[in-house]
Amino acid sequence: RADLYMVSFLLGSVAAGFYAVVLKVIEGFGRFVDALGLIMLPMIAKLNRSERNDLTKKVTLTTVAFALVISLGVAALGEHVVNIIFGQQFLPSAPLLKIGIFALIPLSAWKILANDFIGRGLLAHYAASAAVGSISIMSLNYLLLSRYGVIVAPWVLIASYSISACILIELAHYRLGISWSIPPLNL
Repeated sequence: RADLYMVSFLLGSVAAGFYAVVLKVIEGFGRFVDALGLIMLPMIAKLNRSERNDLTKKVTLTTVAFALVISLGVAALGEHVVNIIFGQQFLPSAPLLKIGIFALIPLSAWKILANDFIGRGLLAHYAASAAVGSISIMSLNYLLLSRYGVIVAPWVLIASYSISACILIELAHYRLGISWSIPPLNL
């Protein structure tokens, strides 16, 4: 993780250790999204374009909704999560986790869409979104960490994943024809 290296290089190993807690929790939940994406790949291959688009939209929106719920829960219980998983010595990372866990939302959207693009053979789109996200996280961390400290690292994480996700969301709309509008609920 280049961003973890950047935190370590600019702020030292203690700050990097606290930021690593955020990354570890997000990666844990991210593995579930990876598994979901892998399950989705063979399904996408069997569907026609319209069915693929519908499946991608449903899975993406559902995954983002679950990521929001998980993020809110982890943010509310941040100290407890850190204490149970990492121990009291890492409690100073709780404020970072309470912010950084919200990176799970754009990360989830990006991972689902990345798997969809890969499944459709559109690797350049995936690679472009990953490259822009990587460049943004390194650039923003370099510019902001020394000035604001480790508290900016989770905000940069959210921003970089959001940038990557927005690129694939827009490409899914313009390249694949996925409409992101949500139909009204008929109650």
